[in-house]
Amino acid sequence: MKNTIAILIMLLSLPGIAQDTFIIKRDIYKYDKPRDITIKPNGNLIFLFTSKPSGSDVFTNYVYEISSSGEVVDSVSYSDTSNKLVEFEHCYFLNDTLYLFGSGSKFGTSQETFLFMLKFDAQLNLLENFKYSPGLVGFGGSYSGKLKLINNQFHYISAALSNSTDVPFCATISKQGQLLNFGVDLNYPGSIFCPFDFVNHTGDNGYKVFEGTHGFQGVPEICGLISYFSKDFQREDFSILPYDMYAFFTYQGINDSVYYLAGEWWEGGIDPKRAGILKLMNDTTVVDKFLYDTQPDSTACTAYRHSLEILPDGNLIFCFTDNIDLEKFPSLFPTKINLMKLTPDFDVIWHRYIGDGIDSWQAWVMNINDAEEIIIHGTHNIADISHYQNRDVLFIKTTSEGIITGTNEDFPGIESTQAIVYPNPAADFVQIEFSMAYTQATFSLLDISGKTVFVKQLATNKQSLDISGIPAGTYIYRIYNQKGLDESGKLMVE
Repeated sequence: MKNTIAILIMLLSLPGIAQDTFIIKRDIYKYDKPRDITIKPNGNLIFLFTSKPSGSDVFTNYVYEISSSGEVVDSVSYSDTSNKLVEFEHCYFLNDTLYLFGSGSKFGTSQETFLFMLKFDAQLNLLENFKYSPGLVGFGGSYSGKLKLINNQFHYISAALSNSTDVPFCATISKQGQLLNFGVDLNYPGSIFCPFDFVNHTGDNGYKVFEGTHGFQGVPEICGLISYFSKDFQREDFSILPYDMYAFFTYQGINDSVYYLAGEWWEGGIDPKRAGILKLMNDTTVVDKFLYDTQPDSTACTAYRHSLEILPDGNLIFCFTDNIDLEKFPSLFPTKINLMKLTPDFDVIWHRYIGDGIDSWQAWVMNINDAEEIIIHGTHNIADISHYQNRDVLFIKTTSEGIITGTNEDFPGIESTQAIVYPNPAADFVQIEFSMAYTQATFSLLDISGKTVFVKQLATNKQSLDISGIPAGTYIYRIYNQKGLDESGKLMVE
């Protein structure tokens, strides 16, 4: 009983211990979108996001520099009011220069798209602005595409709108701002292609592109492709991705023959959609796979723009969001960011949740620094219809073990946990989820006197429990086992 009361007092009153982890919120307009992360040599973090008021055609683009301890060191905003929908997409820091890439459209009847590259110095002063007009109409790369530095040149692959359909393009740009090459695949009118990641062909200058497609003849209506393009970006061949993996891909190479591909799976076009990883040979032979099973009526999706990193010891960090009702949009239901550390054979080393079981927390971009700390650029919104479009951007840093200590000014008390309970407040049922590093756990409820009023053994990592017999009030839940899992928190029962 003394131990139980001590746990209760600790949960209700104990302050957090300061560590270099953080969750920072920025609320500019309703329509805020995370874009990219890059890391400076001094360890400071660069977060890139865009924002615009509802109904406006003018984006304000933001660059935030944040120290490893969570201090906002510098920030800059950029708008182009002489054009519309001018939006940052990717960033890269190299040799004391920050390179920013994006697109926009000209006002007027032509609506011709242009690409651009901006160069800033290390103090975020604008140095040069380059614009490129490849003759396309409308840009469709808001949630797809990737930028990579290959052979000292920037390669920018994304999607553009041509004749009311999304088509893939590739722009090669020098560090001095010269457009060296531009190619676009216009050979399949009526088909939609959304490239998410790519890699150079081994031994030549072409590209292997991982893309989602809709309406492409000869393949399932919605599916994922591994497409092979020539240097001038003409499609030469393609393969259908196994297991109905179809969107939000992140490529990570292991060696010249084997690689990982993270993405969202949609088996047979039947919900739920799920987050997963394939280990593939270059001939698309599947070596191994990892699949995260979500709730039957929801979606689990990889961090939209980058979700997978390989650590120096070969282990993996995997980032995704669970319980989404619609990808990329504010959610009406509680969602949570998931972080996992996996072995190369997909055994779960640890699994942590970021969220409170009340609001919607979504991951857009994940990266790691030299200390193997985990950096996430995401969004947060209150999960109800009255706040549906009020979405904040998040800057998150955890320890190398995915831990957040709960000392955040914007979200006091929010920690990363190995288990989560929602909804909260609850009525007749609660959903319990605990780390996939464990196979069983016990769930208990204690009233404010420390008396145990409910106990249930959990045989699966996700379980719905009937608590309709529990009187309304405030309780302390505990989810624990003998293997190291021990999470506690408040639960309101209505």
